Amino acid sequence: MPEEEGPGTGQAPAEKVRAPAEETGHRAQTWHYASGGRVHGPVETRELERLARTGALRRSDDVSSDGTSTWMKASEVPGLFAQAGKAAGAPEAWRRAAAYGIDAVSVFGTAYILYPFVVTAVITVLVGILWLFAAVIPGSPPDISFLGALAHPLVSHVLGWGGYLFYFSYLESSEWQATIGKQVMNIVVTDQDGRRLRFNRAAARTVAGLFSVASVIGAAICAFTERREALHDIVTGTVVRRGRIDS
Repeated sequence: MPEEEGPGTGQAPAEKVRAPAEETGHRAQTWHYASGGRVHGPVETRELERLARTGALRRSDDVSSDGTSTWMKASEVPGLFAQAGKAAGAPEAWRRAAAYGIDAVSVFGTAYILYPFVVTAVITVLVGILWLFAAVIPGSPPDISFLGALAHPLVSHVLGWGGYLFYFSYLESSEWQATIGKQVMNIVVTDQDGRRLRFNRAAARTVAGLFSVASVIGAAICAFTERREALHDIVTGTVVRRGRIDS
């Protein structure tokens, strides 16, 4: 049994005993549930239903009503997954691909438009710095021929990839929990329990996502995993879901 998290002794139940759903009522006041290798809880019935509805609790996960030592599969709890319809579950692979396409156009299209203006600004600043040093240190006027060769790759990398990292990390950890593309396709990013991501976790997901996309297979496996998780979702413990999820 996985290690227990939250209030209590901190010890995992000594024994996992399977019990039919009738012996542990669905309307028990509080529950513990095992997901992602850990035991979570206690949570109220309403919260357990929300986890089932959003896909954070799977039918194969184990649950136990508070005050009992028996565990059962979540699918055995009567009515728990009654509202867990397709609209609140995992998105289709094409929906994720479409969202990424919209985001790529948004990020790199914006970078392309801003590029000449930013390059000009960077070169102007660098020229100013060189002339300032020339004024302080007597000598011949500074050679500025190399500035274009320096500014162009510097700006392209910072503006392109820096913008990419900030765009995904900020928006997926914001109150929207989604980039522009994901909002258009009505999907959001959460942790395994359906909660909003912190910025550092969203950033880690973004970096891992670059490797998923580069490898192709890392992104493609979302079409075959149970909750449509790509490699970067599995590595960072995140899930992409349909619809708006309360944080």
